[in-house]
Amino acid sequence: MKKEICKFRALIIITLTNLLICSSIFAQSPEKISYQAVIRNSDNNLVTNQSIGMQISILQGAAEGSSVYTETITPLTNANGLVSIEIGTGTTSDDFSSIDWANGPYFIKTETDIEGGTNYTISGISQLLSVPYALHAKTAETFTGTLIETDPVFNAWDKSTGISISESQITDLGTYLESESDPVFNAWDKSTGVSITESQISDLGTYLVTEADPVFNAWDKSTGVSITESQISDLGTYLETEADPVFSAWDKSTGVSITESQISDLGTYLVTETQNLSDVIAVNNLANGQIKNLSDPTEVKDATTKSYVDTMIIKFGSTSRLLAGGFSASLLFEYGHSASELFESGTSVSELISIGVGVSELLDIGISV
Repeated sequence: MKKEICKFRALIIITLTNLLICSSIFAQSPEKISYQAVIRNSDNNLVTNQSIGMQISILQGAAEGSSVYTETITPLTNANGLVSIEIGTGTTSDDFSSIDWANGPYFIKTETDIEGGTNYTISGISQLLSVPYALHAKTAETFTGTLIETDPVFNAWDKSTGISISESQITDLGTYLESESDPVFNAWDKSTGVSITESQISDLGTYLVTEADPVFNAWDKSTGVSITESQISDLGTYLETEADPVFSAWDKSTGVSITESQISDLGTYLVTETQNLSDVIAVNNLANGQIKNLSDPTEVKDATTKSYVDTMIIKFGSTSRLLAGGFSASLLFEYGHSASELFESGTSVSELISIGVGVSELLDIGISV
């Protein structure tokens, strides 16, 4: 049970013994650092003969500095809880050899999961002292004495005269020309042109030597031109004489007389008006009732009904017809008519903006502002 709790506790007791073994005694310094640690759990008991997960980071500048190298490794502790690893040989995407040991100080950060995974619950940071800097001994910070230059001496050459390079000095020269075999071009007089024969043109095809089109004789536009029926292939049927009845002008001040027989869809019509109050009562009306003012009802129920009908007309009626009927653009916009419908029905951009339509909305529906 205590071992399970160990995985989640933030405060872990661990004893680390760092043995940084100097590698500078070899002729060539290996790109790795030996590291040993004794692993204990939260009960201060040794973690023995167990595979553990570790993440090693080299931090630059301070204990909270940035990591210049990170690797993971899964070593096995021995019977004494001791784990021995070589930093620089673990799984990583970094380059251990690229660490500039002269640009310190450096700190080593170890993170451990005693269950062998990557849930690192034990961590520690300690400064790397002088031992790892044996890796820096591979380079020289200063130089004294004389350096003998073994490169060949370069003699400056005169750029004005150029430099001679022979064929044997160029490995990928390939085939080249020593003499020009193109035909000599003789300048020709552009004012007289140049003569090209048919045999000199490979894709000439058929060409005309003489013009076979009929000669066009100018005609007098003031007299027009005569075109016969046989000259028009898509003439179809045409009229030679006008068969419509002659229209005689009539006096609009007196009107025109139209008889019933002249109207085919006249239906039933009234010659005289005979309706009276009795006739009105006979078609579901009340006698002695008040005739209501439909445009401005005097009864509350009538006013409510008219308001409902007017609202339906405004909401669902044609935008263009409502505008033509005297309804304002602001009222129609309030009742759900879109800016696009109002614009297409003649409402100006400035009026749309004045009733609350945003510039971005106008641009979205393709109206320039």
